[in-house]
Formats: sequence, C-alpha cells, structure tokens
Amino acid sequence: MIANLKVSDDGYAFQGEVWFNLFQMDCLVYIGEGVSIEYAEKCIAMLDNLSGKTVDRICGACVRYCEDFRAFFKEEDMAIPEGVSGKAILQYVKPLRIFISQPPEKGKTGCSIELNCDWEPEHGMEWTIEEGEIKYVGPFEANPPFSERLAYSVAHNLGYQ
Repeated sequence: MIANLKVSDDGYAFQGEVWFNLFQMDCLVYIGEGVSIEYAEKCIAMLDNLSGKTVDRICGACVRYCEDFRAFFKEEDMAIPEGVSGKAILQYVKPLRIFISQPPEKGKTGCSIELNCDWEPEHGMEWTIEEGEIKYVGPFEANPPFSERLAYSVAHNLGYQ
C-alpha cells in the first residue's frame, strides 16, 4: 500500500507515497517516529474508506471555508465561481502530504492532510480525521489527530467541521 518507503529527511521517521482514492492521485505520506508501517497502512485504509457522509461533511466544510475567505477578503476575482457546492469543491483542492503520528490509544486510526486550495494559496488547508470522522477543516495548522492542539482548535471553533 505504501510505495517508495524511505527514511525521511523532514523530521519524520519515514516517507513514502500512497494512492489517495478521493482524489484519484498519488500523495506523499509522512510517518512519525515510533509509528509502525502496519499502523500507517491502517490509517491509509481508513482514509480510503471514508463514508459518503464524511466526504459530504468534508466538502461542505471546504465550501464554507472558501466562502468565508471570499467574504472576509472581499475577493471578487477568485478562481472559484460562487455557488460551488458538494464534491465540486474538490476540483479546487489538491492534497500535498498525509501525516501519520502515534495514536494515544492502540487501535485508533487518524491522520492529518496538508492540501493546496485555490482560495488560500498562502496557508493552504488542512483536514484532520480521527476514526473516519472529520474533526478539522481550515488553514494548515499542523493539528495531529488525537492531540491537545486539535482539541483546542475544535473547542474554540477555529476551523470548519
């Protein structure tokens, strides 16, 4: 499942490539120190098997993020037409890296994903997913799943869900 696995030079133990079903493309994956390849593959399988409901929630959160960005910066010339909804937003989003870190409890799966998005080229976007459920969509903040930082972001509505 994880191809071209090698020791990472970016502060993670390993990096490789995986097929990201939702986007129908290869994506880099970074695996944290102490994380087994078996666990990383479970996280990728979780990502590849997101429910339709979860994908719809992710897309809805992306649309709200895009529209709030448009309104806040009064962007009239955005590359994304007004009224984009549902999965159509994904054509303006591209995954860059999937990050997998050690879970606090054995058996729980999660990952965070750094993405480019056409409406926020400076900071990009992040999705953080735990146990197949979206927990955070918003500017890239490096919110690992199951972390206190993610809990803070969610509790203070710092992203979209």
